[in-house]
Amino acid sequence: MSSEEIRDISIRDILHEVISTEQEKHLQKEVAKRGVLRAGNTGIVLQDTGETAGSCQRVAHLRSALGIQLEAPTDANLLMWDGGIWNESYWLEKLKLHYGAERLKCEEEIPIKWNLPDGTPVSGRPDIVILNQDMQSPMLGLELKKICSVWTARDVSFDRGIPKGPKLAHLCQAAHYSKVLGGDAGPLPYKIIYTNYDNFASPLSFASAGTKEKMEKVMFPRPGEPGSENCEYNDAGWLKNVKPHHTIYDIAWDGDHVLYREEGAYGEWTSTPVTWSGIVAYYQSVVNVPKDLGPRPKTLSAVGTKLNYTTCGYCPAKDVCDTHEKKGYNQWLQAIRRLGSGIKK
Repeated sequence: MSSEEIRDISIRDILHEVISTEQEKHLQKEVAKRGVLRAGNTGIVLQDTGETAGSCQRVAHLRSALGIQLEAPTDANLLMWDGGIWNESYWLEKLKLHYGAERLKCEEEIPIKWNLPDGTPVSGRPDIVILNQDMQSPMLGLELKKICSVWTARDVSFDRGIPKGPKLAHLCQAAHYSKVLGGDAGPLPYKIIYTNYDNFASPLSFASAGTKEKMEKVMFPRPGEPGSENCEYNDAGWLKNVKPHHTIYDIAWDGDHVLYREEGAYGEWTSTPVTWSGIVAYYQSVVNVPKDLGPRPKTLSAVGTKLNYTTCGYCPAKDVCDTHEKKGYNQWLQAIRRLGSGIKK
């Protein structure tokens, strides 16, 4: 090839071609999984109200029963999701240096599977499970999450606005793996690891001093306060960046209930609304969606307090649910299908 022909090569086109091939393989695998409920969509039914939280049973039904993925795999989404995959590789390589590769099992190497009372299978693929020295039994499970926004960093790493803790959906997922992997021996010790690889600029960088005084201190820690070690400040003491860091949570069980606390904090555990009976009831609600769409999911913190936004507000199916949920499953599903190119089957 000539130099001019080489310069005409489009790396962007090559990337699109490769991504398209990867997506086609992914969709083929999704077809094979229809009829199986996924641990990645774990939610709960709240004991006191019967409402769902953590994940939406309608979205889980569309994915598991019909192979409909509501969130379109745009280039931006795919790039972000690949970052999550890279995050798992990062932790795997680091942990190999300590435990050795033979004691680490990932994804398809250590899957979980169990059945609802009606026989419907539920399956999942844990991120990383560390085996005991006997190489036979699991010792510790890890749920790995990449922090992709300054707002997620605020919620999981700083005690500002909402109780500091893991995201409820992530807590549900980790609890699910903990319970099933532990088996008859009891729930497996589990950790949720949040990793931020970037410098996230303060959202108030260009705000006035008065606005910063009013808002920044209720959003992020000030110098010297707990959590400030994960922040960079300018000469005036205002937040400049949220720095790369890890925030890690341990989860434990008190009977049917799930608890959490930050790794290294040896005080009391924090109670959550997550229960194993609630997880089982959630998956039963997914199965029942054709009979009863059920309530929309509550958007809650890890301790069960209401958040100032809704999961539905970020869902492509929100308008469909607004206009069709009272018309029954069939009309609702027809409207979902009419969403068009944003849905991939």
